Amino acid sequence: MTKKPFKKVVYYFTDRGMLYQKSGNYDLAIECYKKVSEIEPEYEWAYYYAGQCLYKLERFEEALENFQKAIELDSSISEFYKWIANIYKKSDEYEKALFNYKKVLQINPKDHWAYYEIGDMCQTIEKYDQALMNFKRAIMLKPAFPECYNKIGTVEYFRSNFEAAIKNFEKAAGLNSQNPDFYYKLGISHFQLGQLEKAEKNFKNVIVFDKQNISAFAYLGNIFIQRNDPKEAIKYFKHALKLYPESSAINSSIGKAYLQKGATDAGIEYLDRALSLNENNETLYLNLINICSSAQKYEPAISYSQKYLENYPDNQHKLSIYKNLGLIYFETAEHNLSIDNFNKALEFQPEDHGILLTLGFIYLEKEDFDKGFERFSKLSEDDPNVNLGLASYYTEKEDFAKSINYLKKAKKLNCEKSAFNYYLGYYFLKRNKFIAAAKFFAGSIIINPGGHFAYYHLGKAYSVLNRKNEAKENFEKALSLNKYRAKYKTALEDVII
Repeated sequence: MTKKPFKKVVYYFTDRGMLYQKSGNYDLAIECYKKVSEIEPEYEWAYYYAGQCLYKLERFEEALENFQKAIELDSSISEFYKWIANIYKKSDEYEKALFNYKKVLQINPKDHWAYYEIGDMCQTIEKYDQALMNFKRAIMLKPAFPECYNKIGTVEYFRSNFEAAIKNFEKAAGLNSQNPDFYYKLGISHFQLGQLEKAEKNFKNVIVFDKQNISAFAYLGNIFIQRNDPKEAIKYFKHALKLYPESSAINSSIGKAYLQKGATDAGIEYLDRALSLNENNETLYLNLINICSSAQKYEPAISYSQKYLENYPDNQHKLSIYKNLGLIYFETAEHNLSIDNFNKALEFQPEDHGILLTLGFIYLEKEDFDKGFERFSKLSEDDPNVNLGLASYYTEKEDFAKSINYLKKAKKLNCEKSAFNYYLGYYFLKRNKFIAAAKFFAGSIIINPGGHFAYYHLGKAYSVLNRKNEAKENFEKALSLNKYRAKYKTALEDVII
């Protein structure tokens, strides 16, 4: 420890160094402190101040050498050990950091920051009990310590003790009412407890002090999603997007908000943008496949499915993807592609009853009646849908006695009423009993207003009965439900002519 008087030049360069250091001119400050060390090699504070500047410049090895040199000259100064501890903590060398923080406390047992730093380090390595113990010691030494209450709250949050977390975050905010991080932590804690009004209030406080806080805007968006207020949610998500346009997650959230609003096209547009920003997001592919399929946007649904299968050849969803593709191609009347995809699905589940049943109906619509019959005949007749399939087969073959028997059996087995009415209507249509056919097709539509087959065949019945306007209405409805069926368009054009 230096006690001798220094030359005036030492004070001169030390003072200039400190002026440069305070103004952030660390390189110039270091040169001044080096000059001091050359003149007075045993002046420990020159090494200490130089170490601080080197630390600020992230030249940690050189900083460490300077702090160690300061300790060689005077081992009684706790601040020297504290900066060494900070260097080791920053490089994740926690044992060495802890050793030096303990040195600080040996010299100065009332150093609240040393306890705080030890607590912070324990929190980082998830030793939460030790973290809390050290944070509480820091607060005993300095009760008005908002950063420490914030840390205690953070530990409690990580342990899912949200009420305790809120209590400590509130203390932190009470001591420093302009720190946006304290309000943010309060917001996420209330959000976890489903206390949306309190969460909203705190996230809005965050934005008052930090208008660039993307997460606060995003949380506000999610709050309004939970309140089923997509318009307000979109407003906040778009604020977040302005701050981070390349965020896949924010684009995805906006897409979901538009879907909640019923704006399917906009929803798909944002989800697609999210996928383009993160092409490795499997969930986005699956969401887009499901949304496009449900919205009957079959071209993009097919495209996303194909890309998904290319990018994830060993995925666990192959079976459901192939089944969905099979249904899409069935809806678009691309029967061969439909059959191909259902056959791929059968490779995973060769005895899948639903797939075999669906293939039977596809073959019937394709007018490959024998293959349809082959599929149905392999399935148990205890299933009412198998009986409907066999009834349809015999209707096509004009074996009406067998057809009606299978229809009766399906009804006895409590088949779905809309399907029963449809196939009974088709039975009467094939027998040229058009009034009866129209009655049952209409009955099917009452139960299932989305059944485009029923509208089409009802239109056919009305067309033969010369009820052109009603035929036209039903062909239009069928076409609105499924624009991919060319025969619907042809039937509509014929009835208009």
